[in-house]
Amino acid sequence: MRIIDFQQARTAYQRYDKTVQDALQIAAVAQERLVTAAINVATSGPWREWDATIADGTEMQFDPDSLAACGDPVVVQLVLAADALDELLED
Repeated sequence: MRIIDFQQARTAYQRYDKTVQDALQIAAVAQERLVTAAINVATSGPWREWDATIADGTEMQFDPDSLAACGDPVVVQLVLAADALDELLED
């Protein structure tokens, strides 16, 4: 007769679930930072003149596609990385 310790399995699943939640929280923070970095690069480079016309304190929302369309390769890569994390977070 084999004795199965269900508590040990339950603990392992709980540890896994907690680890996944921790990883998703890190991914959410990283995704937000990547988008912010992409905006900062775009407004420091290709959108520099436009950015100079915007009043301090103005709140803007940027569509990832239009942000990537600024033409800067670093912005494009940052947006792609943020999109990949966004897909992970949606699952």
